[in-house]
Parts: sequence; C-alpha cells; structure tokens
Amino acid sequence: LRESSLSGRTISIGAAYLNSLKTSIATFDFNTAFARLFELVGRHPGRELQGLIGFFYPTYGYLALPIASGMNANGGIQYDAWVASLFCYTPCVILFWIAFVSSIRRKKISHLVAFVLIAYLVFTNFAYYFFYAFTGDGYGRWYIVLVPIIIYYACQELDRLKEEPKWVPISGAATSLFLATLTWILCIVVLKDKTFETSLTTYWVTRYSVPSVVNGHSTLWIVYFQLGMDLAVSFILLFVKKRAILLKTLGGIVIFETILWGNMSFAYMGTWNYNGWNGGVEYRNDVTEAFSKINSFDGNAFYRAFVEGMPENNAQEVFDFNGTSNFHSLFNYDVNQLALYSHMNRHEYQSTAYEQTYYNKSWSAFYGNKRIGADVAFNIKYYGVKREGYGDWENCNVNPEISKYLNTDNVPWDSTLVYGDASMKVRVYRSSLVDENSFGHAVDELYKENRDPSSTYVDDFYSGNSSTYETFNEINRNEEVYTKGAIVKDEDVDALLSEGFAFSSAPAKSSLLKSVSLKKTIYRHEDTNFLGFSSKDNKTYGPAYFLNHSESKRNTGVSYVPDYETVVFTPSDGSKYFNSDPSGAYFSFLYNFSNLTKTRIYLIGDYTDDNGKTYEDQLLSYDYNTMTAYQSRKVGGASSADVFGFYPKGRVKYICLNAKPSDYSNPGKENEAASISSSYGLYVANRSDVEEFYNKYKSENYALKDVEYSTNKATFSSNFDSKKVVVTTLGYDAGWKVFAHFEDGSSKECQTLKLDGGFVGFIAPQGKVSYVMKYQTPYLKEGAILASLAVLSLATYAVARFIYQVKKKEKELA
Repeated sequence: LRESSLSGRTISIGAAYLNSLKTSIATFDFNTAFARLFELVGRHPGRELQGLIGFFYPTYGYLALPIASGMNANGGIQYDAWVASLFCYTPCVILFWIAFVSSIRRKKISHLVAFVLIAYLVFTNFAYYFFYAFTGDGYGRWYIVLVPIIIYYACQELDRLKEEPKWVPISGAATSLFLATLTWILCIVVLKDKTFETSLTTYWVTRYSVPSVVNGHSTLWIVYFQLGMDLAVSFILLFVKKRAILLKTLGGIVIFETILWGNMSFAYMGTWNYNGWNGGVEYRNDVTEAFSKINSFDGNAFYRAFVEGMPENNAQEVFDFNGTSNFHSLFNYDVNQLALYSHMNRHEYQSTAYEQTYYNKSWSAFYGNKRIGADVAFNIKYYGVKREGYGDWENCNVNPEISKYLNTDNVPWDSTLVYGDASMKVRVYRSSLVDENSFGHAVDELYKENRDPSSTYVDDFYSGNSSTYETFNEINRNEEVYTKGAIVKDEDVDALLSEGFAFSSAPAKSSLLKSVSLKKTIYRHEDTNFLGFSSKDNKTYGPAYFLNHSESKRNTGVSYVPDYETVVFTPSDGSKYFNSDPSGAYFSFLYNFSNLTKTRIYLIGDYTDDNGKTYEDQLLSYDYNTMTAYQSRKVGGASSADVFGFYPKGRVKYICLNAKPSDYSNPGKENEAASISSSYGLYVANRSDVEEFYNKYKSENYALKDVEYSTNKATFSSNFDSKKVVVTTLGYDAGWKVFAHFEDGSSKECQTLKLDGGFVGFIAPQGKVSYVMKYQTPYLKEGAILASLAVLSLATYAVARFIYQVKKKEKELA
C-alpha cells in the first residue's frame, strides 16, 4: 500500500496555526496575530536555538545537532523532527557574514530586507508550519530552500572580496566567530541541565544533552574544532591575496569538511553492524538472492510478498520486493481506513491547539502476518520462511516417511517451494491462494461504510475502541468481506445505486470461520524438551512425545517454564479434533504477544497422505518469527487483539505454546519466566470450505485476466456476465484512472472508487472487455503550467535586467 503517498491530513497542527493566523487577521485581532507571527519555534527554547546551532555547527547524524541533542529518559538521543541542518561548510558561513557587513556598507536595502525576512522565517513558527501545514508536526527540513540562497550570497562576496575595504572581511569574520561562540554559550545557559514541560503532542523534548553524548562519547570536540576552523578560514580569507590560491584552498577545505562530516555522520549515527544488519549476512544474502531470482521471472506481475522476521522498518526496499511488513514514512493516508479495518494502525486522536481541534494520524502502519483474508486481498504471492534451527524436524517430522510429504512451515497448503531448502536461512514459497497474475476480482456484495457523523473513523466495519474479542471478530469479518464484497464510501453510494447496484447490511461476523472454545492444560516434561528429545536415552521422539511422558500436568496457572513446560489447547467440548477435514484447515488464532508472552506456536495432529494412510500426532504447522517480528513492530494502539493465521495440513488435536529460553532472563527449569496471555481464542474453517470460497473469485466471471503490470500502468481483461464492481489489490490514490476498450473498437473511462477503505476499485462493463489502468499525479498539469509561468517570469526578469545593465554601462561609457 505504498504505491503513492500524495494524500495528506485534512487538518494538522500546522493547518490549525495558519487558520488561527488567518482568522485573527480577518477579524482585526492584532494581538493574536502578532502572537502567532512571532511565536517561539515549536514553542520550545531548544527549537528556537536550532537555527543558530544548525547554521554555525556541522551536524553529525540525522537525529540531533552536535552541541544540543534531545535526551530521552535513558540518557540516549531523542529524535526531534523539527531539527535540521543549515551548515553550508565553514567558507560559506564566514563569507555569508562578510557579505552581510558588505551589504550594510553598500547600503543594499534589498539585501537587508531579505536577511530580516530569512531571520524571521528561521526564528519564528511560521515557516515550520507553512511548509508542512498538512503533513503533521512542524519540520526544520524546509531549511533546504535557504541553502542555495546562502551559498549564492556567499559566492557573490567571494567574487567581490578583493574590492572590499580591509575592515569589511575583518568585521564579517569577527561577527561569524562571535555568533558561533554565542551560540555555544546560549546552549549552556538556556538548555544545559534544564527540563521543559510538554507543550505539543509529538516529538516534544523535555531535556537536552549539552554537548551531545553519542554511545558514551561527548561531541564537545566538534565545538572546539569548528571554532578553530572559523579562525583558520578567517585568516585565509584575510591574508591569501592570490585568487587562484584562495579558490583552491577554499575548495580543499570544503572537500575536507565534506569527507570529515560525512564520515562523522556515519561514525556517530549512521552505521550498523554488518554481521547483524537486516537479519545478518546469511539471512540478508538469502533473501536478496531469492527475490533477485523471483523478480527475474515474475517481473511483469503485480504482487506482494511476506518474509518472516523482517528485521528493519524498510527492509523490503533493501531486499527489493513489494512487502506488507510496514508502510513506514511513505504511508498513504488514503488507505488509512483499510489499515484500521485490519487493525494495522491506530485511529487518529484529537488534540487542540490555537483554539482548533486537529487530528493526529499515525504515519505508519504494520501488517506482517499470514491471515488468509488479508493475504488474498493484498495479493501475497510469496512467503519467506526464516530458518529457526530448532532441530532435525524443521520443515519435516522425525518420521522420515512422513517428512517426504508433510511441510510444517506455516504457509498456505500446496504452496510451492521456489527458493531454498531446510538448510538455508530463508525458504521462499509460491502461495497456492492467489493466481499467477492475480490483480483483482469482481464482488458479490456491496456494503455502505455508514460513517458515524460524530467521528472521523468509526463506521460499520471499524468500531474504534472495541474489546479484544470484538476486535478479533471484526478482523475475521472484515478480511472475509475484502473478497466476497466491497465496502463503499458513503459519498459513492448514490452513484452505485443509480447504476443499478444493491447494498447489503454489514455482516455481524465471518460466515466462513467458526468459533471454537479452548481448554488449557500445562504439561511439565523436565526430561524432554519441546523437540521431543529425551535426556534419559538421548533420542528424539517427536513433538507429541511429552503428552504421554510428562512428570505432571495442570489446568490452572498464568505462567510456565520455557522449553520444559508446554501449554496445550484442546477443544473444550472434548472433541478429538479442531477440524474435520483430513486435508487441513485454516486457523485464526488470537494470542496477544508481549515480551512476557513471547512463544513458539505449533499445531500437532493427524496427517493423511494421498493413499489414505494416517500418521498420528505429527507436527502440522509451526511459527515463531512471524509473531516475534509482529510483536516488536506493530503500531501501538492499533489492535487490542493479536491475530495470527495458521495452515495445518491435517486434523489438528493440539495447539501448543512452548517459550524459547533465550527470550527470557534466568530461564532455568524451575523459573516460570513465560507468561500465558489472558487473551486467547480461535476461529477455524476446514480447508475444503476455504478453497471453495476463494476459488469462486478466481473463475472467469469474477477474476481479472491477462494482467501485465509496470510502474504506473496495468493492462488486463474481463468477461463478466453482467456489470460488476471490481476491487483491485492496488492501494488507492486519486490519480488512478481505468479505461475500458470494447470489441467494437469503442472505449470509455470507468468510474473509479475507493473500496474497503483503501483499494482502487471500478465499475466494470458486461462482456469481453480489455482495460488500461494508468496513474497520473493529480494536478500535475496545473502544477506544470504554474511552474512554467514561474520559470518564464524569472527568465523574463533576468533578460530584462541584463538588457538594463548593458544599456546602463553603455551610457556610462558614452
């Protein structure tokens, strides 16, 4: 859902600030207008000083400035999005102030007005909110527009330096050195050992480290080094008279500083341990190689992939595949409701500033799961399984005969291994749930979202602050709806009614999945670990061995011993199996994960081969890395229910939890270090029912065929028996357009829709139709016209000024 990120927030604190300013001016409330116009940057002394710090001192990383960095409760660096660098290297800093003195000497009023305006923008709130009014909090990144101005102003002075009276460069250099020293003094006086009360909702820094301390190392040397550089460059500008030597010397200094500060940025904040970065060398190489091969033969299809244990926020970009693990940074707000429907994101909350309510939306969302309804909707075509290294029966069972048939990796049944084997760090499977070129399908049902008028996010499919079990039901219901139906925005309902479509009421629950009550038993097997390895005779008997060889068992307790106790869930009604289909089932398992409840989850039961032979008490499905990655990277407040999908290939008897000792401190045989989540539950559907349900939408009367996809364009066809609403797997953005081409040579644009809170949908005609789907940036033409007019105006001004200067010189010579 990262295909585009053009949509923003309808209102943010920046917009609230600008609205307040506009209203105060319109109502002649000049006191309020003055207060807004000259408000402290970010309402924070540290942010007020950042312009000085960022201009006079080089940065050494992307999180904080060197002589005053935000400090968290643990003494580490606290990120502040307002912080940015204005440092243009020492020669430009010195020349800038020499040019300032020169402008005063030459009475260049226009220069001084520009200087005052820039100082106003840097040291008041206006620019920080103006440039980012609809994207959230204030940002210092707008400084980028000042950098070329500073460099241009400094270079003009360099050309003029030889003509200046000697006192001008001396005064400018002295001013620069004085202000750099004053900046350091102000940081000590204003920020050092001070605590600030929280004023804004995000990125608020309550304490500063002055100077900054990174990984236990002080950056005070940067202050002394930079002041020394200021002195050195000042002497060079004052005493080196030959222009050629001066230019080479200044150029050498800039090169030196570029190398120095570029490396310092990495040394302090920009390096990762090569052996551990993005899962380590073996994991990283395997995933990269796997998707390099997959992309070579699957390059014209649109699909997503899921890889267990995704180690970093944007790791899929490193590995070059379209993932679902997160929508960090480039989150498209037009898919926010979809993210809420699957509880991948928290809903926005209201804050008040400048007498106006605004909404704080989360700018990232996280899925990273294997739930069947979401995976089909997202078109998850490949699953990467991270090798666990837990014993002889990884990806198999102890019984060598059954290991030939039964894959225990938690991937959809009949998925095909396309990369790797049991010995490799990553194995990649081609999913059996989606077609080769799946891109979208027609739906049977349409549902109104029925947005609550008093809320910006509550509707019939997202209730907001629901309980754990209500959320569990909501996830299962919604992710089934993604396939059989489409949730339609309220403003599009009338248009679809006029096209002859009917609407159904929102279903109360999933029609495919059935709730199963669970009975909990804790088995103690001190002489047998979870692999079934017995320390008595040094043999491995398999994962179900402990059931009949346990020292004790109990039905109560909220914690257990990692590795040497196993929590087992069975049907509470006494049934032998959770499912009746011998070929398998889909399990939607609720188990809330935290650092205290982290565990392996695996399913044991009976497997029946193609010849009808049944193997009892086999490992049918295993997972660990999916849950641990989810637990560490899920969005806070997104869901009160952690729901995981499992695909056992047989009839399941036992759902087992066995914690890893390495996940807990002091995990000895007597220490019940692992807690049992108080929130657990189960929905089950037989494999035959699941496949019948999803296969329907792969048929010719539903599926889009002949799909070819490239960046910003897709072509496909359909042959429907009637006009239908189609939902694609693309994340919605207003720039997508769909054009239908008919057999008689005619064509028309199809009405596009935002469906299910965030997928591109459209109305498809009856019969054989081919389509071209294109993306064009909204308002691109209008923006190009305005930009062209601006360039033309600037060029006209430059030519007119040039002609004026030429004629002026001709007059002077005459």
